[in-house]
Amino acid sequence: MQNTIEDILEIDVRKSLSRQSVGCALDQLHFFVDQIVNDSRSVSYVFSSKLCDNLCREIAHEVVRRIDEQVVTSHAEYSTVFLLSEIVESGGHIELLKDYLALELFPKPCI
Repeated sequence: MQNTIEDILEIDVRKSLSRQSVGCALDQLHFFVDQIVNDSRSVSYVFSSKLCDNLCREIAHEVVRRIDEQVVTSHAEYSTVFLLSEIVESGGHIELLKDYLALELFPKPCI
């Protein structure tokens, strides 16, 4: 049986996470979503994709794990956190950033 594009994405993201390469995992997920979003026939697919949701959670868990390790091993002061988002026609970025900030995962100030 041949792997689907979703299978390949899942394998690639998990390989990146196993190598502790969060940036690469995010790039792979971003590239996948960009391909779908830019195809007007499949936009609803991405926004209902359980795979994308689960992979984002896995990436977030890896980031939180790293933050927890840093907090335990370092007493350094935190600096300002900048959150950036690419503005696209599909919208929703401001609300997503608000939700993300509401989780209070970052020290203040957060811009």
